Amino acid sequence: MRRTLCLGFMTLAAVTFTQHLGAQALGPQRQFLAVEPYYEHTSLDLGSTTSKDQLNGFGARLWINLDPFHFITNSSIAIFGSHAPSQSGRAVSMTTVGAEYDQFFVRRPIGGLIDPFLTLGGGATLIRGERSAVFGRVGSQHAFGSLIPGGGVRIAIPNRFELRGDVKDLILFNTPLGTGGGTRTNNLLLQAGLGLTF
Repeated sequence: MRRTLCLGFMTLAAVTFTQHLGAQALGPQRQFLAVEPYYEHTSLDLGSTTSKDQLNGFGARLWINLDPFHFITNSSIAIFGSHAPSQSGRAVSMTTVGAEYDQFFVRRPIGGLIDPFLTLGGGATLIRGERSAVFGRVGSQHAFGSLIPGGGVRIAIPNRFELRGDVKDLILFNTPLGTGGGTRTNNLLLQAGLGLTF
C-alpha cells in the first residue's frame, strides 16, 4: 500500500512538473528506441490454496518504434524480462521472458503528455515453488506458456524520459488446477516504469 501511494504521488508530481515546463510532444513516433526498467506486482493463481500469491518483482524492456519501418503506424514492439523473487517467507518465485506489441490510440500524446495504448504480449513463465500439491517436490520448477493482454498510459517527460503504467492479465496455460478449477489461470499484473528514449 505504501509503495502504491508513493508511486501515485511521484506520477502526480511528474505530471505537474512537466505541465509547468511545457512538455515536449515526445510521442512514440519521435524516438527509435526506449529502455525501460519497471516494477511489477502479480496476483498469482497456482491453485495451491484458495488465495493467490502476491509477488513483487522487477523487469526491463527494450522498445523499438515501428513507424520508421512503415509497418502499422503508432506502434512499438518490445522484448522484456522480469523476475519476482520469493518473499514473505513463501518460496514461490516467477521469471517471465517474452515480447509485446503496443498500439497507441493517437499519433501524438494528448496535450504533448498523455499517450494511451493497448498491449498484447506473450512468452514463457518459469515458476519455482515449494508446495507438493502444485510442484511435486520442494524447489521444483515448471515453465508455462503465457499470453499477456492489457492496456495503459505512457506519460512523455521533456529531455527524453517517460513514465508508463500498465494493467495486464497474465494468462498462464496448462497450469495445475487453478482456484477456479481450470488449467488456464488469469493473473492480475500491474507494472510501473521509467524509460529513457533515444
